[in-house]
Amino acid sequence: MKTLPVCIFTHNRTACALATVEGLLTNLKCTGRQIKYIVCDDRSEPGHVNAIVARFRESGIDPVIKLNNDGRTGLGASMNKGLEEAFSCSYECLRLEDDWFLKRPLDLGKWADKMDELSIGSVRLGMMFRKPNELLPFKEGLLRV
Repeated sequence: MKTLPVCIFTHNRTACALATVEGLLTNLKCTGRQIKYIVCDDRSEPGHVNAIVARFRESGIDPVIKLNNDGRTGLGASMNKGLEEAFSCSYECLRLEDDWFLKRPLDLGKWADKMDELSIGSVRLGMMFRKPNELLPFKEGLLRV
């Protein structure tokens, strides 16, 4: 079975990160693939990463942890570490920040197949709009890829 790495970039927003993880564990599927979770952190406060890892482990998942502890900081450094890990097991990955809340079931199997077909290596998951008045004429919950 193919692996689809999912990189989560986080920094000091424990409540947001836990809500993101909860949504992923509850609602994210990728038919035909095994999901590999990679948590990338930029030197958060003590306990932040441990709380995230504990939530994954409650569901029987042992995520890969990549910490920026080599002097480089910021989202770019976290992204580099996460993508390096992701591309060590696959030529594609999904990436998202710790404020992406998945509230409905989402099966990425067809999207992952399309990534294969088009040779797309990395896709960022996020919401299309942030304010309700920006939604018209679109429906709430559109994904940005």
